[in-house]
Amino acid sequence: MNRAPLNRWHCGLRLWLLFAMLASILSAANPPSKVPWKTDYNAALAQAQSERKVLLLMFTGSDWCAPCKRLTGEVFETEEMSAFAQHEVIPVYLDFPRSFELPRDLANQNRKLADTFGVSSYPTVLIVSPDEEVLGKLGYVEGGPKTFIRSVRRIANRGHGEQPPKSPGS
Repeated sequence: MNRAPLNRWHCGLRLWLLFAMLASILSAANPPSKVPWKTDYNAALAQAQSERKVLLLMFTGSDWCAPCKRLTGEVFETEEMSAFAQHEVIPVYLDFPRSFELPRDLANQNRKLADTFGVSSYPTVLIVSPDEEVLGKLGYVEGGPKTFIRSVRRIANRGHGEQPPKSPGS
């Protein structure tokens, strides 16, 4: 029996699987979005401190969390959010995928940050000062990028000394 066609098929399958695994790892390290995400928290924190900007920490399950995918599609993949992120915040992408593995150091960093900040559900977006004080928390917010950006600005401004609006009757 001639096994050459079968061996070529197995070789092709192995190459395809290798390519798929590499693509998954690279996509996790470089999140697909118009937002200029950072994945290295320490580097992002240093940048936030030098530029005196808040961190926008996006804790997500990119490959399994439906609200995460909705938030990404409706907010983070827009030009408006991209411009906001480039000029006003330091965005950090902290992924917890199930169908592929992140590089070990990135997975460890993300787990440690989730523990440090008490994150247990997804999506969770934390607005954090350059001094690592949590200023506020968001999840999926209906209304697209305008509503989301307005919420982030309101939280960030409170962290810079502005008082929240007074409630009626106070």
